[in-house]
Amino acid sequence: MDLSHLNSQQTSAVKLYGKPLLVFAGAGSGKTRVIVNKIAYLIEEKKIPPQNILALTFTKKAAEEMKERIKTIIPSNLAGMFIGTFHAWGAYILRRESELLGYTNSFTIYDSRDKETIIKDILKQLNIGNISTTGISSLISKLKSSMISAEEYSNSPKEKKQEEILAFIYKEYEKIKTQSNSVDFDDLLILPLKLFSKYDDIKEKYKSIYKYILVDEYQDTNRIQYLLVKNISGDQICVVGDDDQAIYSWRGADITNILQFQKDFPNAEVIKLSVNYRSTQNIIDAAYQVVQNNQIREDKDISSNKGSGENVYIYEADDDDDEASHCIYRIQDLVTQGYKYSDISILYRTNAQSRRIEELLEENNIPYSLVGGVRFYERMEVKDLISYILFLLPNNDDIPLIRIINTPARSIGNAKIDLLKNLSEKNGCTIKQIIKSFCKQSGINFDNWEGKDEKIILQDETIKQLNFLTPFVDLIKKISETKTTTLKDLIEVVLEQTKYKNYLQNKFFDSYEERLENIIQLTQLTQLYTSDINGITQFNEDITLMTDIDNIDNSNKISLLTLHASKGLEFPIVQIIGVNEGILPHFRSIDSHSNLEEERRLMYVGMTRAQEKLFISYVRYSYTFQKTLSPSRFLSEISENLIEFE
Repeated sequence: MDLSHLNSQQTSAVKLYGKPLLVFAGAGSGKTRVIVNKIAYLIEEKKIPPQNILALTFTKKAAEEMKERIKTIIPSNLAGMFIGTFHAWGAYILRRESELLGYTNSFTIYDSRDKETIIKDILKQLNIGNISTTGISSLISKLKSSMISAEEYSNSPKEKKQEEILAFIYKEYEKIKTQSNSVDFDDLLILPLKLFSKYDDIKEKYKSIYKYILVDEYQDTNRIQYLLVKNISGDQICVVGDDDQAIYSWRGADITNILQFQKDFPNAEVIKLSVNYRSTQNIIDAAYQVVQNNQIREDKDISSNKGSGENVYIYEADDDDDEASHCIYRIQDLVTQGYKYSDISILYRTNAQSRRIEELLEENNIPYSLVGGVRFYERMEVKDLISYILFLLPNNDDIPLIRIINTPARSIGNAKIDLLKNLSEKNGCTIKQIIKSFCKQSGINFDNWEGKDEKIILQDETIKQLNFLTPFVDLIKKISETKTTTLKDLIEVVLEQTKYKNYLQNKFFDSYEERLENIIQLTQLTQLYTSDINGITQFNEDITLMTDIDNIDNSNKISLLTLHASKGLEFPIVQIIGVNEGILPHFRSIDSHSNLEEERRLMYVGMTRAQEKLFISYVRYSYTFQKTLSPSRFLSEISENLIEFE
């Protein structure tokens, strides 16, 4: 088998056989090339049948890429070889061993929406509202990932009423799932591990099937994935990863899995891939100078085969607007130099940071794709608040009404909304017109919403049925009659009167801080608009024009994405914005040594996405936090000879 296209380190990793192997593959060092060539080498040179090889990845895309690349290397029939994600492999095992767990092999797999639907039904049984099904779903997943069963959690001591509720929901959810002959995403890992732990013959069966095991992105494995592999692996195992790119601890990944590999396999060989084929040397050196300040890591010496390249460009912006404007100017300049929009990416720590960039891209007719998220004005909390404002307009638009009438929850459920819908259909009008008539006939009037244009007469019995609207109408009346001058002030009134921030905090356990940042961004944006009808109308027109631009060529767009979402990608041009203390590293991570190290790795990942040019910017003043911010400590860790200030 010809391996002449590999460097010496890659060749050694491919040929090593007979002992465990840990490959530290730095960013852009060709780890996929090593894995696919090693699989081909095992089949062609070591004569291991394809069905005796197990290759585990974290994405279906990565698995498909590996399969296609192997086919171009060797002509062998790969039938029976498993290359796929951990979850796909778990399902593969469960189909074959389902009876041991009380399932049939025709079980269905619940997605997150199915899971939340069941949880919602359980909450209805308990007559409990204003609890996030997503939050409950997340908590159940965390318990399962910690290998705490519903029975164990139910029998454990509880300090809070919420814990008792969670225990009941968890237990009911598991019962319903089992009765339905279904499993969820978490079960695809937990149940195979349960099989291996409970049945030695099953563990030995799969240990004998898989003569060689390969694991990609080993630094991203969690406790259960680690135990699954360890249960059936002998000396014939190869794991590939980079501890410097471990950025997913918040979803259970454990960096110690890769750092303690030699402890698990004392006779393991360690090979470090030190040639970077992606980035220029200056970019690599700058990124490495940042990440090498972490104490928990394996030391490496990375070099590029692409020459020194340009220095890292750093821009100090006055504020968020200045930073965004400079990004746009830079994009326009790069395009005149011959770069395509698709060559350029903008990376940031939190989704809230993309708002001003999106606006300016749209204003300048620059096509972009928001990777892994939604447009700023389409985010739930932003649309909720905008809907309150639009509802104040003297029109008969039902879209804002339906969104806010029970947000936050105020006991106007589906049955009552259905009553309003039926009345609107019966009278040939909108729901808002029904509410206007209810207000007029109940003597509830205020300046811009008196209902004088309504000719609908509701029966006395109907008025009584609609009395549930009174608290909602009183709320809208208070908001409308509060004296404000700017739209920003009006939104602050909405937040205060509706207790919307409390609602977010109670309903969204994991994402409250990010949602709050989006609200702050919205209030800053709206300070330039007046709070009268003209101001609201103009604001509505402006944001509608921005969010309706959908006729852009998908093949050539700027990529906007978070640093977490950028892992595994690469671009000729990378711009990282908002590199300030409190943003990157995030303020929630500064007081924790382990979290701070992960933030540093996140910076390293972002920097090493760049192939040719890397631009970094920070602000002196942030509208988001409404205060002066200092540059990130990470920037001071880069040598001056690698930096060029713009």
